[in-house]
Amino acid sequence: MAGLNAGLAILGRDPFVLRRDEAYIGVLIDDLVTRGVDEPYRLFTSRAEHRLLLRIDTADRRLSGYGHQFGLICEAEWRGIAEKMARTDRAMAFLRRKKVKTTWGDSVSLAELLKKPEHKLESVLECGKLPEELSAEDMRFVESEIKYEGYIRKQEREIAKSVRTDQAKIPRSLDFTLVPGMTREAVEKLERLRPATLGDARRIPGLTPAAIQNLSLYLEVRKKRAGRKADVSRGTCADDE
Repeated sequence: MAGLNAGLAILGRDPFVLRRDEAYIGVLIDDLVTRGVDEPYRLFTSRAEHRLLLRIDTADRRLSGYGHQFGLICEAEWRGIAEKMARTDRAMAFLRRKKVKTTWGDSVSLAELLKKPEHKLESVLECGKLPEELSAEDMRFVESEIKYEGYIRKQEREIAKSVRTDQAKIPRSLDFTLVPGMTREAVEKLERLRPATLGDARRIPGLTPAAIQNLSLYLEVRKKRAGRKADVSRGTCADDE
């Protein structure tokens, strides 16, 4: 990662940063940079709050696009990866679409059957054959995606919301003492470090979730007030004309 970003810096390009939900090395770097260490660092899976998305069978989906972007994956290999992703997507679509009758007379999809703990993909496919053959690796991926679909979608929604929130800009001249509910310690840390975004503020060691929430709400209210003032100003100009 250091070598890659050194090369990008020489080329005058933006740095490459892997988020915590994209790779374990993203978790490691974020921990070391934002939290520091006072003992040997071990990257346990428990350190990754989005570990359900960081499974070994999702590595190609998460990272191959970056490899292709940087020229580390040739076109032929990239086409093979893309076809694998399309093949497993088609298999999951089939499982969600194919309905079977239960012993109680109602019909459920094969995906719904697979979500039951007692069922494996092989047993479910006895009720409906896939339109194309899958490898053992493909089968493991499809089964995991379907079985944990609810949890995966929930994590994806949380990540999308977090990304949007973290991108909120903090004005350079913001007076943190004006933020309601902030402790003196939180204000001192914010004033000293001057984070550029809410995501940067979230990574400040010792800054509580409550402090981040207060800052986020303050920025949102501040933005809405600025928008209303701009609307009033435009309305006044229109009336004058």
